Amino acid sequence: MKTPSFLRDASNLLDRLEARGVDVDAMLSRVGLARASSHGYGLLPMVGSFAIGMAVGAGLGVLFAPTKGEETRRVIREKAEDLLARTMGSHDEEAPEERPMPTTQERERSNSTGSRAHA
Repeated sequence: MKTPSFLRDASNLLDRLEARGVDVDAMLSRVGLARASSHGYGLLPMVGSFAIGMAVGAGLGVLFAPTKGEETRRVIREKAEDLLARTMGSHDEEAPEERPMPTTQERERSNSTGSRAHA
């Protein structure tokens, strides 16, 4: 990636000021600036940003999921248990029964009957 000319010019100016004995870092800090660190342009910041983006996306996905949190956690737990059972070599047992996700109407129906039971 080619450095823009105005950044090269600014860098040259800072070098000339330092050659004349000016404390450039103090001057920059007075106006709220600092020199860019050269190690910040590597792979690590990109990987970190990617990981943070994935975590935020997963959180938003759970937050805006069409099912309630309790139902989502139950489904995740069951899928994890099924996966664990299959990977641990439980070939003797039958495969766990797949349960389809309830439709919106089924969830609303069970929620309305559940709320009446609590009333």
